[in-house]
Amino acid sequence: SSREQQERDLADSIVCGSEFVKQSLVERGNEDKKINVVPLGKTNSLSQVDFVKKTTPREQIEGLRVLFAGQVSLRKGIPYLLEALQMLEGKYPVTCKIAGSIAVNPKILRKYGSLCDFLGQVPRSEMKKLYQWADVFVLPSIIEGSAMVTYEAMCYGLPIITTYNSCSIVRDGIVGYIVPLRDSEAIAENLRNL
Repeated sequence: SSREQQERDLADSIVCGSEFVKQSLVERGNEDKKINVVPLGKTNSLSQVDFVKKTTPREQIEGLRVLFAGQVSLRKGIPYLLEALQMLEGKYPVTCKIAGSIAVNPKILRKYGSLCDFLGQVPRSEMKKLYQWADVFVLPSIIEGSAMVTYEAMCYGLPIITTYNSCSIVRDGIVGYIVPLRDSEAIAENLRNL
């Protein structure tokens, strides 16, 4: 809004949570030199985070275990993960769990029922089990302020497949992979590599 822009114009310094947010502010005419990026440093939602991923029993699941956590919506990029899973179906053993409230037509999701388990909204107290279960975390967001779930996944030692727009601190090729927006093939390729 114009009031927010007036406040940014008056500010000596602007602090934001990611390079993506900084870039957005610069594109709106804000001075680059007065914008500072300070990534989130702590998550209060995790009690006693295990910084080294523990090996959990694989039960009878073979193959790669994929986790998505967040609202099941277009904004979070869920169609691109689902398309990537379709590309791998029958070629690579992949199990996927999706934790989050459903914000798309449930009828659309039915055709993906064989590819992944839609868990719905999961209590924070249960997320630790999901992070420990997973081999990789995928969040192909179109736009975010700052994706706390990527920080949480990193705390559990998970490689992350995400986009630049997810506003996380994932470094491409080091702790995960940054894929282009809306690129199901890139997601599938990185899942194949993992």
